[in-house]
Amino acid sequence: MSETPALSIYESTFAKTDKTVAILVVQGKKLHVNKALLILPQIISIGLLLRMSRTLAIHIYENAFAKTDKTDAILVVDGKKLHVNKTVLSYHSDYFNTLFNSDFKEKSMPEIEIKDVDYEYFAILLCFFHGNTMKPNYLVAEDILELYDRFLLPAVKPYLEEILINSCLNRFEKLRIAEKHDLKDLFKHGIEQITKDDRLYDIERYECYKNLSDASKVEVLTKMSNARDGR
Repeated sequence: MSETPALSIYESTFAKTDKTVAILVVQGKKLHVNKALLILPQIISIGLLLRMSRTLAIHIYENAFAKTDKTDAILVVDGKKLHVNKTVLSYHSDYFNTLFNSDFKEKSMPEIEIKDVDYEYFAILLCFFHGNTMKPNYLVAEDILELYDRFLLPAVKPYLEEILINSCLNRFEKLRIAEKHDLKDLFKHGIEQITKDDRLYDIERYECYKNLSDASKVEVLTKMSNARDGR
């Protein structure tokens, strides 16, 4: 089914009536709403909706990692099982190669618990290698990068870097993430976004700029100087 019919349903649901007094604009589309219905009493309903969304997401991940004739190991995160293929994960990750093929007790365990990790982020990470890629948005890309570092999955890095490059994060936030995770293309992109209109007294207000290394700050200031000189 195309997106157009679905959009028309939402647009008709939030069409202007004598009871609507405000307009919310999302991705260029207008939603006519009643302010009174969006105040405190509705927080309960919104909270319920968020919990329902999370439940639906978890259900999707559980289906993506259900047992099949190609899975031969079970990882457990927050009490939830993910059926995976040892060979696939071992090929892409030194961490899992060691876990599955070295002389650790986990090698012979029917289920292996992975501790101190968010289930959803971990499921998204593993989806990259199990044919069910769920594209993360830039808001969670850094969280998944943390897992990339922990579980030694280099193939994920370029994909997440591209998401961050194309995101609406400000240039100094991009530089912070790039420096932290050694993302050279993202760092270059962040530097390129600095223009002749940037001023030192303005950029020093950015906490993420303050936390950059001295070497990165030099690159920022050099770019500012070159931009003002037309270079």
